[in-house]
Amino acid sequence: MKRLTELNYGNYEVIVIDDGSNDRTGIIADEFSSKHKNFKVVHIPSEHPEHGKAKAVNEGVKIAQGDIILILDADNLVDPDYLEKALKPFADSSVAGVQTAIDAYNTHKNICTFIAGNELLFTNILMKYFLPGRSFGCGFLIRRKVLEKIPPLRSYTVSEDEQMTASIKKEGFKLVYCTDAVVHEHVPESFRHMFKQRKRWFLGSMYELLIKNRIAALLQTMLIILIDLGLAELVFKPLSFLSSLLMGTAIAAFVLILSKSREFSIEKPVNVFLGTLASYSINLLMYNYVFLKLLALTPDDLKRYKTPKTFVECQEEQSQ
Repeated sequence: MKRLTELNYGNYEVIVIDDGSNDRTGIIADEFSSKHKNFKVVHIPSEHPEHGKAKAVNEGVKIAQGDIILILDADNLVDPDYLEKALKPFADSSVAGVQTAIDAYNTHKNICTFIAGNELLFTNILMKYFLPGRSFGCGFLIRRKVLEKIPPLRSYTVSEDEQMTASIKKEGFKLVYCTDAVVHEHVPESFRHMFKQRKRWFLGSMYELLIKNRIAALLQTMLIILIDLGLAELVFKPLSFLSSLLMGTAIAAFVLILSKSREFSIEKPVNVFLGTLASYSINLLMYNYVFLKLLALTPDDLKRYKTPKTFVECQEEQSQ
């Protein structure tokens, strides 16, 4: 929270959601609130039936006063000029949301953080040049008027960033990346936590695709199957078309990292490549797990993930 008091920006508020914590989080947040007028604290009691990131975001949006809302996780750190840089894309009135770059501040702790941290550096390159705009859940800024036109986040959602991205795109709003502003995050320090994180990501991704765009879900499934086949042929038929395509993609990724290393201040391109390769292998494993899990889904399972009412409609319903 201290970092948020040092932002080089004139008028901003900080809303801290204490989601049923059982440590000193609530006390520390209240202390900051008493010393800084722009800090507000919302306490969700531990006995409340709903908890989690989605619940916290919904509660924060209810009382936020600004025209643009920034979503951060509790472990995120930002630099003093973060807001100044992150808000620049909003000069374009067609931009509804901005996802800022992400890196890890604990990359060098162990092999697990090495993998996750270096993948983030490669992701920033993909974010700027290849990937369509989307939310990563932290370091994401969005116009209030856009949030009010989409459904609130489901408190039981598997992945709140996937739900928000899907809802925003369904309404035709524009999302962009800003790699000038960087959020520093804490990546998983054990493979158990990494596997749990990736399972949540990919389950959320596939759930939202199955609800919003069945064709995209089918294409994504076919792509993963092709990669599976390519890996198999790499072992048994290293000179086949699929294995050659897979190796060519890996080489192209390394060349991309080398060519952009100066622009993104990458000191060791080989580390970024190796970390990304290991991380993508884990991602592939988790995607295959998710596909098997989805085979057991029923139509009723998908129906419960639909939220037809917008945030404003839900507020009006509650006030009646």
